Amino acid sequence: MEGESALTVSLEELGLSRYEARAYVALITKGTMSAGDLAFYSEIPRAKIYSTMKKLASKNLAITSNTKSAMVCTAVRPEDAFDGIIHEQIQKVTAMNALVADLKNISEMNRRAGDSEEKRYMQIGTGSVLPKLQEMTISAEASIIITADDGGLGLLSGCRDQLLAAQKKDVRIRCVIPHGEVCSEPHRALPRGVETRASHGVSGSCIVFDGTDVMILDGADGRGAVFESAPTLGSAHTAIFEKMWSESTPVDVLADMAPEDARQICRIISTTGAGGLQYLLGEMARADPRNGDGGDGDGNGNSGHAARLYGLLERDGIAPDSKRPLGEVLDMFDAIMQIMCSGSACMDARGRNVTIESPQNSSSSLPWVSMLEGCLRGRGYAIRTVRQNNTSPKHGDTGERFHIRIDKN
Repeated sequence: MEGESALTVSLEELGLSRYEARAYVALITKGTMSAGDLAFYSEIPRAKIYSTMKKLASKNLAITSNTKSAMVCTAVRPEDAFDGIIHEQIQKVTAMNALVADLKNISEMNRRAGDSEEKRYMQIGTGSVLPKLQEMTISAEASIIITADDGGLGLLSGCRDQLLAAQKKDVRIRCVIPHGEVCSEPHRALPRGVETRASHGVSGSCIVFDGTDVMILDGADGRGAVFESAPTLGSAHTAIFEKMWSESTPVDVLADMAPEDARQICRIISTTGAGGLQYLLGEMARADPRNGDGGDGDGNGNSGHAARLYGLLERDGIAPDSKRPLGEVLDMFDAIMQIMCSGSACMDARGRNVTIESPQNSSSSLPWVSMLEGCLRGRGYAIRTVRQNNTSPKHGDTGERFHIRIDKN
């Protein structure tokens, strides 16, 4: 018990609540448990156990599922659960060390040179931020990388002409924005060709020009700071940006959608990732009967997976509205397929068959097919799904294709 108490305290220091820490230690110690057993072994009040289990699942520390008699919970392996947190902390420390070193060098140079030499760091007042941002944008030669919260995105929308001028010089411009800003007016003001992705991790605004010049914006008061010719600082922020970029959701394909539809698609992708998609995908890939000559989407293990995947959306209140026309729902899944595996989803002219295609042969489209199956069943359709490999005319000799035959029950 003393060892478990020490572990609990350590987990609290990593950001878990006391109940979350107790529950995770109990799951690691005892294995998979029902909600009642978990409440007993972790000494958590029964009134709090279900919310605690859901919070662990949302933080990718546990996986929950419902049986006929109770909700059960399984801990995610520590090396999987905390790997991302560890790397994030390492990157923050690395970036902080680089920032301190760069500031120290700038301070030393300014101390030696005195007032006769131009300073490489300057603070910018609210009224000067936009002109300086426009100046630095049009001066870029190779790349601009941007992390922008709502305030930063608003400033960028005032740099449209400068961004277009930079694009004409073949400057690559990439931008990560919050999910809540997808298809907002400032987002749509960005020129086509500005590569845009969405992330939950955006908490400020930072722009790096050509890897060396850095502008940091303060969203609270509209002021900024500029570090010119600061390659060390630029490299540190570039490393942080590249990690965020690799883990964020591409949203260029959503540019012409209604804002709420675009944000719902982002929430669906984010929720499935945080809610155990990779775990379920592994189970499905090992036990998928829909291969080769085809298989029945009803009456087998995958109907259960379809219900579980679709249940992730219903649990978080982001499942497509049952009153929404089926064509609009398929448009959403088509956008998801484009984003997640460069694929597509469409219905034939008679409205009897849905075809889902992907250029990849790695079952990457399987979870989204199963999720669509769950959606169709929820609308009262009887379905039959057939899977084909290496037969996609759209993608040459590689890829996978699913045909979902739909009939009203």
